[in-house]
Amino acid sequence: MSIVRRRPTRPPPPAGAGPLVWASEVEAPRVSVAWLSRPRVGEVVSGDAVVVRRLGDAVLVALIDALGHGPKAAEVADASSQYFEEAVLADGAPSLVRGLHDRLQGSRGAAALIVVISRTGVEACSVGNVELRSASGSLPFVLTPGVLGLRLRQPKICSSPGYLTDRLVLYSDGISGRFDLKSLRGHAPPELASHIFASHRHDHDDATVVVVDVA
Repeated sequence: MSIVRRRPTRPPPPAGAGPLVWASEVEAPRVSVAWLSRPRVGEVVSGDAVVVRRLGDAVLVALIDALGHGPKAAEVADASSQYFEEAVLADGAPSLVRGLHDRLQGSRGAAALIVVISRTGVEACSVGNVELRSASGSLPFVLTPGVLGLRLRQPKICSSPGYLTDRLVLYSDGISGRFDLKSLRGHAPPELASHIFASHRHDHDDATVVVVDVA
């Protein structure tokens, strides 16, 4: 089982550091992931976090955006990362959303986007302002209003059943959504993550972009 964890007690990578990369290209589903995440300009730690891991026969990709920024937000992001490292896939993405909501009770709360990729399809759920774009358009995506740990409505689940070949881009609200995936389809995931981050980052907020290729 492969896990990538971001620890808020460590300084972020240098500004020029390249994307982090995770790949599961032998076992189905074959998934390649690349991401860039940086704190708001002037901050040392970030309230954004990314966790990528195999979860049984599936691959989990989670993007967390804690409310606010700085050390307090980083604590929430770290607690969320720990939850996803320990989670089991009981009932798809909805169970993971509810579990994170319970874990963050009493905190300042967070937005989060969870994607579960398996042989039977792709399932995604977002609470709060963390978004997803599908290059193929085959994964209809709808945000669920709310703040995990504070208030949660019935989460909207977006799914694409059946074996899927697609590119997904997940991004926190520190990234503008004004990028054209069709014109950038020739880029490998690390190149695309770097391009979107360099061209569409907002310096006034923690910012994260995640590129997921499913093949």
